[in-house]
Order: sequence, then structure tokens, then C-alpha cells
Amino acid sequence: MTMSKAHWSVAAAKAELSRVIEQSSTAPQIIEKRGQPVAVVVSFADYQAAVGEGGTLRGSKWQGFLEKSRELRAKGGAVIALPARESRRGPFRNAR
Repeated sequence: MTMSKAHWSVAAAKAELSRVIEQSSTAPQIIEKRGQPVAVVVSFADYQAAVGEGGTLRGSKWQGFLEKSRELRAKGGAVIALPARESRRGPFRNAR
């Protein structure tokens, strides 16, 4: 049994394209050029879930979120009430 590799160089992805595609069914496969991410291979099911009914990333659920955010900013923003953060003991303090 082999573990799913999530990061590939462009050369390795070219050489093992079938494996990249196969492993995309379990996790997105990131392709890097000179150590920087340049592309992601995802399963078709994941792609369809991301784009929704629009069929493109521009028509996706994320686009709807961005449009709502733009509307809120145009109206002067929105207030989000967050509870105050509680203090807690750090994990590296000596227990005495």
C-alpha cells in the first residue's frame, strides 16, 4: 500500500500523470515549479462540487460569497460580534 503524495514537481507530474490523476480522487495534488505551487489536480467530483451549477469557478459558490461580501462593503460593512478571548495557561509553563 502506498501513501498518497500531495506535492509533485512538474517533471514528476509529467512522468507519472496517471498516478497524479488516480491520487486526485483521494486528495488534491499540488504541482510545483521551482518549489512554488503552480497548479492543482482535483477529481472531477470535487471540481463539480466547487463550481456548483455555474460550470466555472467564476460562477461558483465562492463567487456568490465574494459578491455578498462586496455588497456588504458597499453598504458600509457589517459588524460581527465575537466573544472575548479567554486567557489560558500556556502549554510550556511549569506545572507546580
